[in-house]
Amino acid sequence: MKKKRISYKPLFDLLSIRGLRLNSLRDMFSPTILYRLVHNENVNTGTLVRLCERLNCNLNDIVEVVVDYDQ
Repeated sequence: MKKKRISYKPLFDLLSIRGLRLNSLRDMFSPTILYRLVHNENVNTGTLVRLCERLNCNLNDIVEVVVDYDQ
């Protein structure tokens, strides 16, 4: 059986490519939001839009859908 989940790995890859760290987003986002991003938990779509605006990128640059297959 397939199970889909959100991954923010592309966000962290983009930050790394640009020489940034998650701490550089602390002025815009609460510690709770940053925790959710690190742990691939749900965040509001408004948060994703603000991330895209801050990083001058598109949604697919910071989020991906991952398919997990049950064994």
